[in-house]
Amino acid sequence: MALWMECTHQGCEVNAQPHYLVCPCHGSEFDANGNVVQGPAETNLKTFKVNTDYENIFIYL
Repeated sequence: MALWMECTHQGCEVNAQPHYLVCPCHGSEFDANGNVVQGPAETNLKTFKVNTDYENIFIYL
């Protein structure tokens, strides 16, 4: 699974931490699967299906 790294609160780019993602603008936190852990965001990050042929990574938009 790939994540769109844009906060669903107001569109700031989220930053990766060792075990979670955080929005530097208003403090929303998301788990590694993009689920909201702490607001103000109320919607999970957008996810995309991923596949590989062991040479390439395909992200299905």
